[in-house]
Amino acid sequence: MLIKDLPIEIQEIVFQKQQEQGNEPNAELELEFCKKECNFNWDQTIEGHDFWEDINDGYFDDFYKKYPKKTKFKLGDKVKIINRHPDNTTGSRPFDKQSGMIAYICQYFNDCFYELRSNKDDSGNYYGLLEINNQSNSCFKDGDLELIVEEPEINIYGLEVGDKLPQKVIREWGNQGLNYYGSSKIWEKRIGQFINDRTIEHFKIIDEIVAFKVSDTTSVYLKAEGFKEFMDNFDKPKLQVNKWYKWFWKLNYSKITYGKIDSIGFDCFTVSEGIHYNNYSKINGYYFNDCENIELLTDLSEIQQYLPEDHPDKIIPISKTLKNPLIKDFNELEEGGIYYTKFSKSEFIFEFSCYDLDNDSGEILGFYDSCGLDLSKDTFYDDVYEPLSVYNMIVLRDATEDEKKWLITCKKENTYIEKSVAIQKYDSYNMYPFDSSIIYQINKFPIIYKDKNISDFYRKPKNENQFFKIKTKNSLLDTSIEKVPTITTELKQKSKTIKF
Repeated sequence: MLIKDLPIEIQEIVFQKQQEQGNEPNAELELEFCKKECNFNWDQTIEGHDFWEDINDGYFDDFYKKYPKKTKFKLGDKVKIINRHPDNTTGSRPFDKQSGMIAYICQYFNDCFYELRSNKDDSGNYYGLLEINNQSNSCFKDGDLELIVEEPEINIYGLEVGDKLPQKVIREWGNQGLNYYGSSKIWEKRIGQFINDRTIEHFKIIDEIVAFKVSDTTSVYLKAEGFKEFMDNFDKPKLQVNKWYKWFWKLNYSKITYGKIDSIGFDCFTVSEGIHYNNYSKINGYYFNDCENIELLTDLSEIQQYLPEDHPDKIIPISKTLKNPLIKDFNELEEGGIYYTKFSKSEFIFEFSCYDLDNDSGEILGFYDSCGLDLSKDTFYDDVYEPLSVYNMIVLRDATEDEKKWLITCKKENTYIEKSVAIQKYDSYNMYPFDSSIIYQINKFPIIYKDKNISDFYRKPKNENQFFKIKTKNSLLDTSIEKVPTITTELKQKSKTIKF
């Protein structure tokens, strides 16, 4: 058989074999010619002698098994029938009545005939024989069919055409990342100039990103992925479980309501306990839309009057909780002593003056200080009008030596000074290292002699010959001590004064 009489797809393989064996492609040769005759040797190909002998005899089945014919369509394609191929029963005529019928390709043959079915189920199985001109299992060629290209289904991430787009949400969404696509034709971070609410017009894939068209714009698209979650949570406060919050509840005539968060839902939240209508109660639920100005309650003193007496969040005056290792016993405070205290939002280093007592019970409500450092405001003060309350106090202890030096120097300079600078100044004064315990100890010695000036005292420890002359004014900060072996004037003149 002449090579030129073979189907074109077989000729193409023959030409490859001729070139592989060093000859030029030539369709005018007999297929049975050998390599020396400018063709190729059958037994020197991977297909083998029998493969080419069948082709030379006119049998092409093995060839098409090994080299399937390229087809215009593939299995499963959705097609529209535009013409009927001539066959032995119907002859050649236009496919009139069934023109435009939709079907699926379920099988094809080597001569490019396709077998169609009218339907395909979700599992990919084809069914429904076509009844065309009273014929079933009708076959078609490439020219009889037209491929139907369907747009891929777009994931619109829970959004829908017509959804409302609040102005402040879409403005901020564009500013969250590369979520804005406009006239610049690139995805960028940008605040959209939207002056009112909009809606979704349609969806579109831009640079492999699903986007929605913003209504009343020329060409503004926003990224769809993540937008719904962003919009749903835009105005929703970020609540923490087991924390107290307060808010205005519309159903309570916008009065303040309190609650400890138990769980948080999509549009509502529950509280394990709460206070509404000024009454303490257990477990309630609230919708976010019914609540305004939700904020974390940082000071539980607001709800003390509503909590049961044994409630764990009930604040107890520190005079009743002296077992707390962070709270110094009030009975140990001494006039002129320097102490440190801390509250939830402030802390002080102060010089103790006297107690603020309840007139009826005598319970300690607080104490006055003659001066101090407000560490939360970086200020020194010596004009005290209000006592420091014992309620909400977290820490009360003796001041450290550096803290004492800090306050002493600020008082001497009558202004606030940074701690490190104040300590340096204190040391430059050549002051005796301040140790309040020395003064407390000396103050307990019996008075041996009292000068006419009532602020001058002489004290003498038992079984010792050393005398101490103590000059005090208003506090320990103004105290000076003279160590003298006797109270004679001569010796006093020779004595050394130690100032604090």
